[in-house]
Amino acid sequence: MTERDDITALERALVRAARAVGRLDLPALAAGAPLGKEAYVMLARVDEMGPIRASDLAATLKLDTSTVSRQTHKLVAAGLIERTIDPVDGRACLLSVSERGREALAEAVAFRRAQLAALLRDWSARDRGHLTTLLDRLADDLQQPSAPDRVAQPT
Repeated sequence: MTERDDITALERALVRAARAVGRLDLPALAAGAPLGKEAYVMLARVDEMGPIRASDLAATLKLDTSTVSRQTHKLVAAGLIERTIDPVDGRACLLSVSERGREALAEAVAFRRAQLAALLRDWSARDRGHLTTLLDRLADDLQQPSAPDRVAQPT
């Protein structure tokens, strides 16, 4: 198999895996709150980085500010995120995860992990560890600031 064949096979496998991971549903019943994919990602990021301005959250997620604003309004209305006045700049608001949001996020993570455990129950510990190591390495490489500069544009 050539390097091009390897990359083609890897790209197809990543697309298939991404679709399958997207189907690891986080239904409201399991999470106890309206945590669709976008809400889950946003809530997890605010939990990781918060308190954070909506504009900074948008930049981190590489989303339009209006998209983040709509999603955060929903999360605030659901009681999952709280808005507070930025003590440094009283004109701005900071987003942070509420206690209810932390509970919903913990339940969603536990639900997702249970799904993964069931799916991978026939995998050896060695195979799970190897997959984890390689995925961490790929994620680290993709998150490098220079990653877009290293990627060749299609011709």
